[in-house]
Amino acid sequence: MILLIVLVAAVAVCTGLASAYLLGNAGGEMQMFENGEPFSDSVRIENLVPGQSQSSDYTAEAPNGSVLTIEFTKGAEDALDEFLTVTVTVNEETLYEGSMSECYGTPYTADVSGEFTFSVSYSLDSSVGNAAQGLISEFTVVYTLEGGDQA
Repeated sequence: MILLIVLVAAVAVCTGLASAYLLGNAGGEMQMFENGEPFSDSVRIENLVPGQSQSSDYTAEAPNGSVLTIEFTKGAEDALDEFLTVTVTVNEETLYEGSMSECYGTPYTADVSGEFTFSVSYSLDSSVGNAAQGLISEFTVVYTLEGGDQA
């Protein structure tokens, strides 16, 4: 009985490893799964000065027929949202560029296959001035990879 439990656990671990996609960026690694389990990244933007930006850049690999979805969910602090510009790019194609306050709840999707790159950038326009000083934005970015041809 114990041998059967160990065998089932080993098969489950190996199956999970086979379907995982490991993505790297300068700040660490993110793991997304082929079956659509999302990866959530909690983001806090503060102390940006006008003209400055902050970016998360990733490289990944996916089977043919996959779809990457990136969606933002508002957090507790949102005072900086009206001043922030967010840009979502997949394989150098811009899926969204606009106000942080207007991007919540909209899924941004792209068809991907093989090796692909994607990034999310946040910036303050140089004309913002002191109006944004000391303000904070907190939100969650949810990345999901679904579909793909099965081998």
